[in-house]
This record gives sequence, structure tokens and C-alpha cells, in this order.
Amino acid sequence: MSEQLVNNIQSVLQKGSIKRSRDVATFLNVSEMEVVLSGEFGEAFRIELTAREFFEKYAEQCGPVRTIVRNNDCVHELFGTFPKCHFPAPVVAMVLGPEIDMRMFLSSWKHCVFVTNSSNGNMGLHFYDASGCAILKVIQSEDSNVEVFESLKSKSISTDGNPLKLEALKKNSSHEKASVDNVVAQEFLEKWKALKDTHDFVHLVNEYNLHRLDALHCAHEHKTEVDGALLVESIPLQALRTTFEQARDQNVPIMIFTGNDGAVQIFTGTIERVVEARGWLNILDKSFHFHLVEDAIASAWIVRKPTTDGIVTSVEVFNAAGDLLCTVFGERKPGIPELDTWRSLAGELSQIPS
Repeated sequence: MSEQLVNNIQSVLQKGSIKRSRDVATFLNVSEMEVVLSGEFGEAFRIELTAREFFEKYAEQCGPVRTIVRNNDCVHELFGTFPKCHFPAPVVAMVLGPEIDMRMFLSSWKHCVFVTNSSNGNMGLHFYDASGCAILKVIQSEDSNVEVFESLKSKSISTDGNPLKLEALKKNSSHEKASVDNVVAQEFLEKWKALKDTHDFVHLVNEYNLHRLDALHCAHEHKTEVDGALLVESIPLQALRTTFEQARDQNVPIMIFTGNDGAVQIFTGTIERVVEARGWLNILDKSFHFHLVEDAIASAWIVRKPTTDGIVTSVEVFNAAGDLLCTVFGERKPGIPELDTWRSLAGELSQIPS
């Protein structure tokens, strides 16, 4: 790592207004991995550990940990223990525990960094993609199995002859809505109306080479209905806050999905502490923390998908780049219809004042 980059990182931190590694990286237009490896946030070094090896050999042994999955504008943190990991495909992994629930797309996972936090001494594993953007962070808690973390230190990669090679960072730019040919749109929407499983929606969008946001615009513009309800409704930007507040007040159990190119993490349950602080919308509960930059929300939607169990309703929010920041469902399992309380809550979001 260049001395100039280290000096730049130190200069940003000394000013005091930017404190987190991701924010420093954004300010300097470098990867978060490079910022972490500077050592300014604690001892940090690369280790020889693949995602598959971690989940097969170490994850369950770690004991209680904090897991962090985030994208540019949303952070999703769970507190708990890893269950046994399943690999339904060579580059797909799943952990389906009551405390940690995650889907991983392993082809994106390229680097692992061992970090010891300088402020509290907690050890952690940071997994990054090819450009040095964080996919997952697994952080030691006071009840973790320290020996497991300590054992991974021995996997350190010598920097001699092994320089860090990163791909260029993904450029963030505003999403430009694509027009969809009317004939293609009608065909796409008919297939949407014929869905049997919510998971098939992604495959349908990919089949037509559509951006997810363009798919929502398409259904919205055509005012397509299924079982008397619109497939898509545009809702006010503050609707996510209302969703959380109403779910809290009505004690409606929900599912909150947040992801990036390499992982999606899911919280399921009721929520209690919904807090706004310095432009962030937060949920601060014992086993779940959530943080989202409210000003980053550029569009918000109610989305309905037919399934063999009836209509499944979600609330989805996107930023200006067209990135899906988070998705909220009512709590459900395959084979069980959507909660009436959730459907009613979501259905009223289009009526809140803008």
C-alpha cells in the first residue's frame, strides 16, 4: 500500500467528520478493503480463507457473533450463531437459522481480511469482492469462541510477492429508465401474473433482460392487476419509515431483506425500537440492527407477486442508481398464506401523504 494513500486516510480521519472505513473509502474514491488494510482502524491483514471453507469448517464453531451485510445506503446486522451451512449449488450457500439467515453467491467472494478493532479489541473477518467492496463482516462478540478467531490468524498471506490486486470500483450513476416494447411488456406481465413462487420473479426479470426497477415501472405504467390488486404501486418516499412504525405499533412480524452482489441477509420477527438519527432510519433491537440513509431513497413501491399460497406483498425501496436497498415482507413460510395484518398494513401505504 502506498504511503500517500495511508497519509490521505490519516488526514481524513484527523478532521473528525468522517469516521467509518466505508465512508473514508467513498470520500477518497478507493476501496474499503484498502482503507481497512491501512491499519488505521486496527491491525488488519489478508488471510487465505475462502467463503466456502469458512462456512464449512469455522462458522458454526464461532459461537455468538455479529454479522453485517450492507450496500451503499443500508446496513443490516444480526446477532446470533451460525447454523449448518447448505450448498444447493457450487457457488450458492445458505444459512437458515433462527438467528442468522443468509443467502450467499460465492462467485463474488474474492478476499478475506482478519481485523482486530483498535477501539475494543474485537476480532473480525471481512469478506470482500474483487474490487475490495465488503460483502460480509463477521465480528466477535463477548461470548464468541475466541480460539476459533485466533486460529485463523495463522492463515495470513505474506505481502512479499503477493501484492493486492483489485479490480476497478463500480461507478455509481443515476439509473436511466429503459423503455419496454409494448408487445414484450404484455408478454412479461402475463408471465408475472402466472407466477407460482416469489423466487421465480428474479428469473423472469432476467429472462427479459430487465433491470428490476424497469420491471416495476413497466407494471406500474400498464396498471396491471392480479386478483383485483395492482401488481405495482408507487408509494411516498417516507413509506418505509411508516412501514416500520406501523409494524411496531401493530406488532406485525415482518421480514427485512438487505443485500449486495455477494450476500442477502434476512431478519424475521417483530420490531420494537424505530429511531431516526442524523438522517438515518434505524431499528435498534437486541438481536437486530438496521440503518438506512433516508435521503438516499429515490423511489418506493408496493410489489405483488402471485404464488400457489396466494398473493405475496412486499415493500421495496431503491436509490437513484437503481440499487435495491431493502425489501420488506410480512413473516411467512412456503405453504402458508400471507398475514392479513401485513397485507392490510402494506395496502394502506399508498394513502399516506407525500
